[in-house]
Amino acid sequence: MPFSFLMSQKTLMEALAQEVQRGRILTVGVSNYSAEQMQEAHDLLAQYGVPLAVNQVRYSLLTRKIEQNGILELARKLGITILAYSPLDQGLLTGKYTPENSSTVQGARKLDPKFSTSGLSKLEPVISKLKQLGDRYNKTPAQVALNWLMVQDNVIPIPGAKNARQAEDDAGAMGWELSSEDASELGAIALNY
Repeated sequence: MPFSFLMSQKTLMEALAQEVQRGRILTVGVSNYSAEQMQEAHDLLAQYGVPLAVNQVRYSLLTRKIEQNGILELARKLGITILAYSPLDQGLLTGKYTPENSSTVQGARKLDPKFSTSGLSKLEPVISKLKQLGDRYNKTPAQVALNWLMVQDNVIPIPGAKNARQAEDDAGAMGWELSSEDASELGAIALNY
């Protein structure tokens, strides 16, 4: 059931703006808002002098819908940060899954064609480029994939981690930057996926 069934966008944004003004919350963010919904929330909050800080959406090298549907462009225009969830596409961008080990895929991933032998074969050019750049920068494929998001204007990836090793790997995406040429080339290869 959509949240709007319970409360209108106007009522919600007014309540959140009032909480910012009272000092109970610092900022307002939304999740999975379309460009139109994001503009509406921004405009409603602006009436109270409160900015819309973030829109949390799915975004990665492989999941680029926000580049085509206006969300990323509008977020940049309005100064809204994109919090990119699933930035490693359920582990696809870590290099962990290969066509050779596709039979070891477990859980819900078994049902996803991207994790099949053919799906992983199709991904090979992207993984190969991630590894090549990883060698150049002395980073893992996951760190390169996360850094690609970080060098996009106004984007912060929020990767998950099942253990300390994964959290350390995620943290290794910070403190360095892919060159604009490397980021562009990687992005272009991933668009062909």
